[in-house]
Amino acid sequence: MPLKENQNFFFDRVFGNQTTQQEVFEEVKNFIQAALDGENVCIFAYGSTGSGKTHTMEGPDNIDFLSDHAGILPRTALYIHTEIQRLLKQFKNTIRIQLSAIEIYCENIRELFKEDKLEKRSKSPIKTARGNSKRADNAGFFFQDQHWIELHT
Repeated sequence: MPLKENQNFFFDRVFGNQTTQQEVFEEVKNFIQAALDGENVCIFAYGSTGSGKTHTMEGPDNIDFLSDHAGILPRTALYIHTEIQRLLKQFKNTIRIQLSAIEIYCENIRELFKEDKLEKRSKSPIKTARGNSKRADNAGFFFQDQHWIELHT
């Protein structure tokens, strides 16, 4: 479908090439807090090949979680860990968190939390959870045999 001559597009935020990983994380941190508050959350990176999606989400290979170059995923893990420790001191309850991270590229799904990140699933159907999900709340979207990391306190 060809674009119309004067078509407008609107974005909540566009990051320039000088934007730091910390600035990007600060923009999405409220979503991570919403997940800790019990909401289902999805952070979606979209763009052409080579535009920086993987760098933004993961950071460079073999990076320290505390590095200035760490991406959204390691920063999220550190943020969740810090918040869990704070909540445990305050409420002394059991906390259970389930995480999943996937990449969809050329209709192939790659699970980012599996040990063999190169293992690809070809065109696994994405489904709505309805009572047969491994997820505790049986809600949201998943794909067949999706890998979840479960954290307990």
